[in-house]
Amino acid sequence: MSKPLEIPLVRDGESFVGSDKSSTFVVYTDGEKPRIVVKPRQPRASSVRSVDALKEVFLAEIQRAVDNFAERDGYLGFGLFLTHWKSPKLPFGVDSRKPVVEALIEDGLVEVYEAPDGKDALRLR
Repeated sequence: MSKPLEIPLVRDGESFVGSDKSSTFVVYTDGEKPRIVVKPRQPRASSVRSVDALKEVFLAEIQRAVDNFAERDGYLGFGLFLTHWKSPKLPFGVDSRKPVVEALIEDGLVEVYEAPDGKDALRLR
């Protein structure tokens, strides 16, 4: 027998709402019998775009990040860009960003170099 799915629920007016990675669950309690509705989550628009479609966006964001750190005599860390650089134009998370950055490196548009402190850094070519 499989283990029952347990999702924490939050009260939202006359219903309770919870979600996991793939679905949103709504438990309606406004009638005599509670009703459960499961709605599949829609992928975020940025997560369904192809690597090629994101290259120009990434190039602009890498340049923005490089300029940001250069103003403070710093550099754009490879890991920092993948994990912490905030932009509404970029998909969230390493798994979404790394393939695009790797494609830009393979295309010769971006390079990884060793920063003065020995860490990997990014810049446009």
